[in-house]
Amino acid sequence: MEDLLEALDEAVEKKYQKIKETGKIYSGIMEFYEQARWMNPQIAEYVRKKMIDLAIKKGDLQ
Repeated sequence: MEDLLEALDEAVEKKYQKIKETGKIYSGIMEFYEQARWMNPQIAEYVRKKMIDLAIKKGDLQ
């Protein structure tokens, strides 16, 4: 289980970096969340929270 969560967190960070490159951090996260929740709402919520936390931690969102 721990391996799965580590892989998910790595994927979240990679996707966050791609979103950050667009310059639209919050709207990019929310757009990704809106698309992902159709496939798996629980994972989409986890990913959204992780990305928001990453953005705050890195100083990209306040």
